[in-house]
Amino acid sequence: MVATIVKPFGISAVSGSVLVFLETIFLGSLPTLALAATFVGPFVPLITGGLGHRRATALEDVQMVYEPLYEEIKKNKEHIQSAKNYGQLPMFERPKIDQIRLAARYSILKGQTPAVEELCKTMDSISNNQGGAHMTARRIIAEIVRGNPSIFRYEGDGIALRGKNTEGSEVNFAGGWITNGLLLKFDPLSHFKQQGINITNMDITDKTNNIKGTLQLPMEEQKYHFLWENVEKRAKEDVQIMKVRNALSALPSLANEAEGQVFDKIRKTRGIFW
Repeated sequence: MVATIVKPFGISAVSGSVLVFLETIFLGSLPTLALAATFVGPFVPLITGGLGHRRATALEDVQMVYEPLYEEIKKNKEHIQSAKNYGQLPMFERPKIDQIRLAARYSILKGQTPAVEELCKTMDSISNNQGGAHMTARRIIAEIVRGNPSIFRYEGDGIALRGKNTEGSEVNFAGGWITNGLLLKFDPLSHFKQQGINITNMDITDKTNNIKGTLQLPMEEQKYHFLWENVEKRAKEDVQIMKVRNALSALPSLANEAEGQVFDKIRKTRGIFW
């Protein structure tokens, strides 16, 4: 009886080089590996290892970058909406989001969520320019008031709106409340009326908000409208005010877009690997 001799499977140097080359191709093109034929049995451990590494890396990206980034964007988005509702400029929470952006891992991933960088640039623009824009707004109001003594009767540097809220308590809106309206592109008197506040006086004030004289509303409301129409016209011609206005206008949509891009990365990663 002749014994059957089974020779061990061997790989030549040339074949080994080809296998390494093919391995590199497989590991560099992981999405296509599922289509690989079953005859590549020797590569299965390598493929499995490559997929495991990719899975672990993607989950780390989510845990270390995208999930904390998503929470910080949500916080800032809520501040933006709340400030808009109350006629105020938004106060941003930046320490954590900036800490994430400074990390090396984020620097590799940031190209996948470009709206995050645009949102941060827009917040920076508002923070860097709002001080100068407020000063310009105060100057414009003062120049309109001082330049029309026959209309306003009193010489001053600004205005304040006084009245009563829905609970009957006295309210006084001066300084930043008025200039915020100019930066946010809304009429303060109309804004407060829409909130149910009964405005009865427009005070002419000095630089420290001391009252120099008072106009009665609604009896002299036309004088207020004359003031605000001229202030608004001047504001449209000021570069810094318009820079802040444009940034504020873009802010809500950028916050939504950034939130959506980051959430999409979380959803896709969790959905595929969990």
